[in-house]
Amino acid sequence: MKTILDRAQAALVAAILISLAGALSLRGFGRLEREFRQPPASTWSWVYWWWLDGAASREGITADLEAMKQQGISGAPLFDAGIGGPKAPKGSIFMSEAWRDLFRHALREADRLKIEVGVNLCSGWNAGGTWVTPERAAKKLVWSQAIVEGPGEKAVTLATPPVTADYYRDIAVLALPLRGSETNQIANLELKAGRDYVNGATCAQLADAPASDEPPGASVDAACRLDEVQVLTSRLGPEGRLTWQAPAGRWLVLRFGYTLLGSRTKCTSPGSEGYEIDYFSPEAFDCHFSRTARPLLEDAKRVNPTFVRNWLPPAYCLAASFAGGAPLAARPSAARGRVVAAALPDRQTASFDQASAPSGNPLWSS
Repeated sequence: MKTILDRAQAALVAAILISLAGALSLRGFGRLEREFRQPPASTWSWVYWWWLDGAASREGITADLEAMKQQGISGAPLFDAGIGGPKAPKGSIFMSEAWRDLFRHALREADRLKIEVGVNLCSGWNAGGTWVTPERAAKKLVWSQAIVEGPGEKAVTLATPPVTADYYRDIAVLALPLRGSETNQIANLELKAGRDYVNGATCAQLADAPASDEPPGASVDAACRLDEVQVLTSRLGPEGRLTWQAPAGRWLVLRFGYTLLGSRTKCTSPGSEGYEIDYFSPEAFDCHFSRTARPLLEDAKRVNPTFVRNWLPPAYCLAASFAGGAPLAARPSAARGRVVAAALPDRQTASFDQASAPSGNPLWSS
């Protein structure tokens, strides 16, 4: 009798559970159907809103946003850019007062239609524009070299490294012992530096390359030690003249400096092309921010003070972390691809790699 009661009780519990599961399933299905028929705003699509060649008008802005609303589009990053074509209409120059007036109109209309609007902080890409001076433009590391035989006082003229756009500044002069080998280069340097366009083939080559930086057949003593690198910066005189009491042996003397990378903004609307900013310079970023984001935030506040409530200051690039950090002679690029034993702690090497490698920055690839 007890067995029959136990079975009946179990069947009743199972029936209740099945009923509850069915009810929950139907309730969930009902919500799914409702949201499918009327998707919540959080699921609506965003689209790029291109103002090609700056060609925008108040009527066109209103028409665009109303069409977006009709199609269930909830947001649009506004992107001023160029290459609309030779017959395409030309509009206002990016960040001019006329352009900003249209931007404010776009914000008013977007607010009316409950559409979110973002904005790209330059015309085309990458960050930069007509306001970027050479001092605040992207840089690259350059060098010249000479071989010096010691011992004794030596006088050598170090050529000015290659210069772009008539802009050059010296950084340092270093001397490294050669130990009878001038080929003590990092293994697969060109490949690891990413100097060629990275595609599937080069990625495969890099994956197959030896992890070690030691050149093939290098002896244990081939790499100079960090404490052997001599800093001769203070001895560099006018016209690249260097006077030095060289120790015995053969020395590679390197004159390092920086010049412009030469990169300019791309795909810009007419009148907007300029240098790309120095992405390792907080000052350059601040200047760019003051010429783009700050006035656009002010425009947004003019349209509606509630548009701009809280915002963070510019997020500086990681370069600031390295200011005053490892000495120049200990930085990966300072030996021009030479193997310098125990140059950097692994942690700092990894941090520098993360800061510069993704952008193809020549400070790392050199």
